[in-house]
Amino acid sequence: MWKPIGEFMIVEQCQDGLSGILLPEDIKIGEGDTFKVLDVGPGYYTDTGTLVPYDIKIGDRVMVAGKI
Repeated sequence: MWKPIGEFMIVEQCQDGLSGILLPEDIKIGEGDTFKVLDVGPGYYTDTGTLVPYDIKIGDRVMVAGKI
């Protein structure tokens, strides 16, 4: 089982049923595609080392505004 670390997420594309781990160099998605969040990392760290957790939870749907 994959477990995301840091600021990464595992998502499933909603529109055409593609799923799995999406790597920027491997995918071509259009603006406005939606994804279901399968798992999220703990968040990201600021320059001062403070952890900023995600507001996104497993099961949420997210939209991509542009290309990743």
